[in-house]
Amino acid sequence: MSYDLPYSSDDLSAIDSARRLEIDLNRLYVLLRLGRIEGRKINGEWRVSRRAVDERLRSRRKVATA
Repeated sequence: MSYDLPYSSDDLSAIDSARRLEIDLNRLYVLLRLGRIEGRKINGEWRVSRRAVDERLRSRRKVATA
Protein backbone atom coordinates (compact mmCIF):
# COMPACT_ATOMS: atom_id res chain seq x y z
CA MET A 1 0.00 0.00 0.00
CA SER A 2 1.37 3.42 -0.89
CA TYR A 3 0.34 6.77 0.47
CA ASP A 4 0.43 9.97 -1.50
CA LEU A 5 2.42 12.12 0.92
CA PRO A 6 2.64 15.88 0.40
CA TYR A 7 6.42 15.59 0.54
CA SER A 8 9.01 13.01 -0.33
CA SER A 9 10.77 10.91 2.28
CA ASP A 10 13.93 12.42 0.76
CA ASP A 11 12.87 15.90 1.85
CA LEU A 12 14.34 17.55 4.92
CA SER A 13 12.81 20.08 7.24
CA ALA A 14 14.21 23.60 7.06
CA ILE A 15 15.81 23.18 10.48
CA ASP A 16 17.53 19.92 9.50
CA SER A 17 18.70 21.45 6.23
CA ALA A 18 20.17 24.51 7.95
CA ARG A 19 21.98 22.29 10.44
CA ARG A 20 23.45 20.10 7.70
CA LEU A 21 24.55 23.17 5.76
CA GLU A 22 25.84 24.82 8.94
CA ILE A 23 24.01 28.06 8.17
CA ASP A 24 21.49 30.18 10.02
CA LEU A 25 17.85 29.27 9.43
CA ASN A 26 17.11 32.77 8.12
CA ARG A 27 19.92 32.42 5.57
CA LEU A 28 18.35 29.16 4.38
CA TYR A 29 15.00 30.92 3.94
CA VAL A 30 16.70 33.56 1.78
CA LEU A 31 18.33 30.85 -0.37
CA LEU A 32 14.98 29.10 -0.76
CA ARG A 33 13.15 32.29 -1.75
CA LEU A 34 15.87 33.15 -4.28
CA GLY A 35 15.70 29.65 -5.76
CA ARG A 36 19.35 28.96 -4.93
CA ILE A 37 18.35 25.75 -3.16
CA GLU A 38 15.48 23.49 -4.13
CA GLY A 39 12.54 23.38 -1.76
CA ARG A 40 8.83 23.91 -1.49
CA LYS A 41 6.35 25.13 1.06
CA ILE A 42 3.82 22.57 2.23
CA ASN A 43 1.16 23.62 4.72
CA GLY A 44 3.23 26.68 5.57
CA GLU A 45 6.46 24.74 6.23
CA TRP A 46 9.49 24.56 3.97
CA ARG A 47 10.59 21.11 2.83
CA VAL A 48 14.04 20.98 1.27
CA SER A 49 15.32 18.43 -1.19
CA ARG A 50 17.99 16.23 0.43
CA ARG A 51 19.67 16.05 -2.99
CA ALA A 52 19.87 19.85 -3.17
CA VAL A 53 21.44 20.03 0.29
CA ASP A 54 23.98 17.36 -0.65
CA GLU A 55 24.83 19.14 -3.92
CA ARG A 56 25.35 22.43 -2.11
CA LEU A 57 27.64 20.73 0.41
CA ARG A 58 29.66 19.16 -2.43
CA SER A 59 29.97 22.48 -4.26
CA ARG A 60 31.19 24.21 -1.09
CA ARG A 61 33.83 21.53 -0.59
CA LYS A 62 35.07 22.04 -4.17
CA VAL A 63 35.44 25.78 -3.61
CA ALA A 64 37.23 25.22 -0.29
CA THR A 65 39.78 22.87 -1.88
CA ALA A 66 40.36 24.97 -5.01
